[in-house]
Amino acid sequence: MAVIVAGCGSSGKTQPGPPPTAQELVRSSLLAAAESPGATYDLVIDAKLSGALPKRLRSYVRTAPHARATGTIARDLFVAHVSSSIPAIAIVTGDEIAAGRDFAYLRYRETWYGSGTHGLVDFWRRLPSLALGRPATRDELFALLEGAIHGSVTAGPSRDGTETWELAGTVDPAALKALLRPFTGYVSGLHVTQIAARLRAIYDVGRDDFLPRRLRIELHAVRPDLGTRLEAQLPDLHGVDAVIELELTGWGKQTPVQRPANPKTYDQYLDRLGLGG
Repeated sequence: MAVIVAGCGSSGKTQPGPPPTAQELVRSSLLAAAESPGATYDLVIDAKLSGALPKRLRSYVRTAPHARATGTIARDLFVAHVSSSIPAIAIVTGDEIAAGRDFAYLRYRETWYGSGTHGLVDFWRRLPSLALGRPATRDELFALLEGAIHGSVTAGPSRDGTETWELAGTVDPAALKALLRPFTGYVSGLHVTQIAARLRAIYDVGRDDFLPRRLRIELHAVRPDLGTRLEAQLPDLHGVDAVIELELTGWGKQTPVQRPANPKTYDQYLDRLGLGG
């Protein structure tokens, strides 16, 4: 009931009505986003390293790490244009991504690679299990994410032409593990609970439509958080500070994504990188 009351509250800035709980706000925003035709997004990641990287990595990371992805996202479409201060990242992300219900392609340099039969339908179906590391449903994933931020909800700033609720607080360790799970093969041994204790998250959601408008995560990791494996591989790195900010605008105004012309298979992409079987 608190969500209904909040959504029907005064449209003025001074009397927004009683706020929803943190859990109600997050779950309502996930459901609203899942039912929406989509939005334009701008994801920016900036990091600052304390200490030095090994010599073998300095040719890749020459400046403070920065990455940006812009495009559109919805249940049935995903487009990304990726840029980074670390060119080698393009091997993983591609320079551009285009996906629809039954296809998914990435562009690396001038060539598109991917699948013409597997797309977002398969991805969204598998996402709960990928995040939780076991067979899982969307409701189970939502149950985890609705408790992802421990904090309080207050009247937030105006974003994308609408007043917002703002949830600010710390990040739940279990939710952070789920978000990191696809990468744990590369950074196994991270002390996620310690990292989560120093994370701060700010989440802005439309007051009337409950659509997400901004998520900002501020990270501060010190050397003991890295775990034994990374400490051995990065002996002179003392810590990492990072800001991850996602802005979502133009909800409901997206156009269908187009299949690339004359794409090659993903296996051919792996062959190009020397990773094929």
